[in-house]
Amino acid sequence: MCHPHIVQVHDFDEAAGLVFLVMEHIEGGTLKQKLTQLQAEGTGLPFGETARIVGEVAEALAHAHAQGIRHRDVKPSNVMLTRGGRAVAFGASIARLMTTSAMPTAMRIHHAATYACG
Repeated sequence: MCHPHIVQVHDFDEAAGLVFLVMEHIEGGTLKQKLTQLQAEGTGLPFGETARIVGEVAEALAHAHAQGIRHRDVKPSNVMLTRGGRAVAFGASIARLMTTSAMPTAMRIHHAATYACG
């Protein structure tokens, strides 16, 4: 799934019965880290920046939803902010979905392929 506001999955494989994903490395921190830092400084995120981040995450979710994928765990710790300020949605829920032991291996790999870009 290729979108500028969704972490890119480059590859996936299985080892010892677990499916793993190779994802894009994002330089920066999470939105939660930024909010915590601003709170410690006695300030908050400016309205314009808040609106931009919310808009970018909404675009990412709309793109995923259009492909039948639901994030299910949207929160500040699952939104990365690049050094340039771009919001990128990601989440451990994707990895948990891929490793559900009740799901047959072939099905887990099929689901993992859904997340791959390109």
